[in-house]
Amino acid sequence: KSVATYTTFKPGKGFASLFYVHKMKPDGDEAEAKKHFQAYTDAARKAKGHMTVSHAYSEATKEMICTDVMNGTDAMDNHI
Repeated sequence: KSVATYTTFKPGKGFASLFYVHKMKPDGDEAEAKKHFQAYTDAARKAKGHMTVSHAYSEATKEMICTDVMNGTDAMDNHI
C-alpha cells in the first residue's frame, strides 16, 4: 500500500505517537540526511491519518530527532 493508492483508511479509536532518534554515522553526510528527512516529513504530512510529523537535527549530538502522531493503525499502514 502507498499513500497514492491507499483508499480504505478508517480513523482509529485512539492516537498512536512515535518518538525516534537516528544517530548520524561519524562520516555521514549531514546535508544529505537533512534533505531526505525533509522529504520524508513533507510526504508523511500528506498521508491520510497522519496528524503531525516533525524532525529536528542536533548538531551537538549528531542525531535526527523525530516525532509522529497518527490516528490509529490504518494511518500507520498508510504511511509505510
